[in-house]
Amino acid sequence: MTKVVVDHEKRRFLRLSTSLASVLVVGINLDACSMRKQTLSKFDVKNETLQSTVWVKIHANNAIEITVPSVEMGQGVATALPMMLAEEMEADWSLVTFKLAEANSQFKNPLTRRQQTGSSKSVRGYWNALREAGSSIKQLLILSAAKEWQVPVTECSAKQSKVIHQKSGRAINFGELIHTAQHIPIPNPGPLKEPKNYRIIGTSQRRLDSLQKVNGAAIFGQDIQIPDMLVAVVQRAPFLAKLKHYDATKALEVKDVIDVIEIDTGIAIVAKHYWGAIKARNVLKIEWDDSESQKLNPKNLRELFIKKLSKATVVDEQGDIEEGIDQAHKKLTAIYELPFLAHACMEPMNCTAHVQANRCDIWASTQGPGPAKKLAAKLTKLDPINVHVHPTFVGGGFGRRSEKDFLIEAIQLSQRLKKPVKVMWSREDDIQHDYYRPASYNEISGGVDEKGMPIFWQHKFSSPSILNRIVPFITISGLDPTATEGASDLPYRIEHQQIKYALAKNTVPVGFWRSVGSSINGYVRECFIDELAKLGGKDPYRLRQNLLRDHPRILGVLNHVAEKSGWDKPLSKGKYRGIAVVESFESYVAQVVEIRLDKTQFVVEKVYCAVDCGLVVNPLSVEAQMQGGIIFGLTAALKGNITVSNGRVEQSNFHDYPLLQINETPEIEIHIIPSNEPPTGIGEPGVPPIAPALANAILSATGTAVRKLPINSEKIRSQMA
Repeated sequence: MTKVVVDHEKRRFLRLSTSLASVLVVGINLDACSMRKQTLSKFDVKNETLQSTVWVKIHANNAIEITVPSVEMGQGVATALPMMLAEEMEADWSLVTFKLAEANSQFKNPLTRRQQTGSSKSVRGYWNALREAGSSIKQLLILSAAKEWQVPVTECSAKQSKVIHQKSGRAINFGELIHTAQHIPIPNPGPLKEPKNYRIIGTSQRRLDSLQKVNGAAIFGQDIQIPDMLVAVVQRAPFLAKLKHYDATKALEVKDVIDVIEIDTGIAIVAKHYWGAIKARNVLKIEWDDSESQKLNPKNLRELFIKKLSKATVVDEQGDIEEGIDQAHKKLTAIYELPFLAHACMEPMNCTAHVQANRCDIWASTQGPGPAKKLAAKLTKLDPINVHVHPTFVGGGFGRRSEKDFLIEAIQLSQRLKKPVKVMWSREDDIQHDYYRPASYNEISGGVDEKGMPIFWQHKFSSPSILNRIVPFITISGLDPTATEGASDLPYRIEHQQIKYALAKNTVPVGFWRSVGSSINGYVRECFIDELAKLGGKDPYRLRQNLLRDHPRILGVLNHVAEKSGWDKPLSKGKYRGIAVVESFESYVAQVVEIRLDKTQFVVEKVYCAVDCGLVVNPLSVEAQMQGGIIFGLTAALKGNITVSNGRVEQSNFHDYPLLQINETPEIEIHIIPSNEPPTGIGEPGVPPIAPALANAILSATGTAVRKLPINSEKIRSQMA
């Protein structure tokens, strides 16, 4: 475990570091870069505030440290973002290291205007700004060399962390220019490189954080240790329940227990160590008023969804749906139901807070350092300048760590006890008190003409709303764009379309889950288009190909994955294929799943994946994210199911909310489509196509559509018999 010491002299060190001969610290204003304003300034720590967003430290030994403004939670931004800056800076990549940025509004993502990592927006959000920052630093170093050599700037260029004088061949390392560079104003960026001239971007680079994670040096939230730190666990209420009474007598008798405290989320047990807190929680007596909780069960939730469908609001409409229904030669109606899902991050929620009279420090595996800073300032009533959020590596986020509940608990307890407190969640806490992916109830109808081509598409669905919980004013019309994505933007050319959504308020807390609405609606859409293909006697791939003529990039990944999987070639006996294609977060992903069926086994053998995510910064990261998304989505499709009874989540750990095992993981083949379009999202788009591609393979094998998740393997086997 790593010992973290609260260092009140850190700011003093930063002030001094700008004047030391051994290092040059350069700051660039990202807003200025992305909007090409001439307001760039050097690093400034006046009044203990950051006046610039990108920190680049150039050391005398030529080492370069780049501060990463996004949170690293396994998606590879701690490598991709430095690659973008280093490319335009003309840095020697072997000399580049990184550090994670602390919370400061100047580090906000130019796209979201927040210092929060999510929505697959790190690379696309910082794409222009970081490259322009790198270009400005390169110009600064070239100016410095020209000044030292007393030669025209136009005779100088940069390459591999050196400035070169073209006429004489002289060269000087970046690290040797730090004295001169400190006294030159940072220039505007020069022209950015053409992709054909990239040396770093587009090359497969090992992740800069890999060694730390392999040798145990990487610091995650659970690793934080502060002198005099206490550890707390919380007994949280069932949904809708209210606290009636609790008796802490036996809990306080447990060795090393400090206190039992009522906080907003439940009853906290504070001890000198985790096991003491857990032992005390096990003997804590609590009585809840759960009379309202008794009303919350799967049957009631399903009835709510069905009832809401009658009041669904039109999201999108083309043609005349009634005319399409009348003209259809064959018709089909299906009900699709998808369950609530937990995030099940490998690192359960945790946060360490140290609230003092005039300062607050937070160490957390959070996706939102910026929002965490605002939250802490509000709760402690401290000036935000005195709130310091220190992000750690994140052991899985998937949207769960954009929430604030685990932060609030630590801040409130540290305030009360006037000591540093680490709140730790057990696996059971994590699964039973999540913000779940919404469940969904779908009634979808379609029809084909005499030639077997789809002529109408009518999709009505109901689900809880994430935004209604977080920002209810956005859903005042009854619509939630995160709930309708993947359904409202139907890419298939079908003459008559109608999509309707019903917001179903309920008390199961819902939140962002990797790929959000696209993971739900992508499944329903891609499964039902296969059902229509079967109804019209069409090949599922060829039908999609025909209907996607207006969308060349979607069609591109579809054709590519069909070619690579050998779609038109027959499979050996007992093997079947399914295909699906979904656009999400501005990226296009198509997948083909091969399964093997016999009388005793149902096995996912291979997955082919084609992805178009624009210009690729680090192909290794894209490949890893596609693989991770596929495994994440397969886990959900085959095993994921959160059920609620009497206000309580019935699942509690990996024995009843299992993950895909390594022996169950198929061979995965990734194909990246070359592109010079700007980069798009990659952390989430691998998830949506995998479940429908698998279900469509099962449809091909058994003739029966999989309309309810998770996939019931025993039922599939019975259909095979």
